[in-house]
Amino acid sequence: MLEKPKHDEIKKEITKVMHTFYEGDQLTNLERDVQRMYLGKKLDKQNKYKSRKNFRFKVRWTISDLNRYQEQESYRMNSPEYFGIAKPRFMPFDLDVALDLIPVH
Repeated sequence: MLEKPKHDEIKKEITKVMHTFYEGDQLTNLERDVQRMYLGKKLDKQNKYKSRKNFRFKVRWTISDLNRYQEQESYRMNSPEYFGIAKPRFMPFDLDVALDLIPVH
């Protein structure tokens, strides 16, 4: 009979120690607010990182696209010889023709 109160006390102490071990000490209101602010900042940082890594608005250029952008005539650079070194041929650029295309006011 006298062992029942002692058993209840030990069980209560074990429950408290287990809670502290697995979930930590009870937080005060200030500590809870600080923790919420910290988790909010961490979430904002994660969302910024995800938006930076989003490829929705980014353009991926292939080598062929870059060569066309540089106005290469033979952007695939096929060499007629098996061991030949392929060199790009650029479209001829005539400054007079280019200046004639600009309207003069």
